[in-house]
Amino acid sequence: MAQTFTETIGMLDLVIGHLQNAGNAAALTAKGLDVAATITRLTTAKNNLVTLDAQQEALKVALPEKTKEVETATAAGYMDGSGMVDAIAGLYGKTTTAGKNILDLRANIRRGPDEPPAPPPGP
Repeated sequence: MAQTFTETIGMLDLVIGHLQNAGNAAALTAKGLDVAATITRLTTAKNNLVTLDAQQEALKVALPEKTKEVETATAAGYMDGSGMVDAIAGLYGKTTTAGKNILDLRANIRRGPDEPPAPPPGP
């Protein structure tokens, strides 16, 4: 089972604290553990985790704002493109083959995968 952020930070703090205790450090050093390097490694891991968590929380705040920006840009882009379809079709003449073809570009965007394509414009 994966541990939570809070559980992991707590565990790292406890292990670091254990290693920082002079008696524990002496006993572990005597058994060959590089206590200072281990404390540095675990402290770096903890600090990295805290930094990543803060970045993640900032992204959670930014996500709704960015989603709104994308939705606004999508609507503006569609309106601009759709307006150009109408303008181009008007220039060609909506009943001409070229006019029908440009209008089909927009119409075919929403066609589902099970729907047949629009019949080609007549001569």
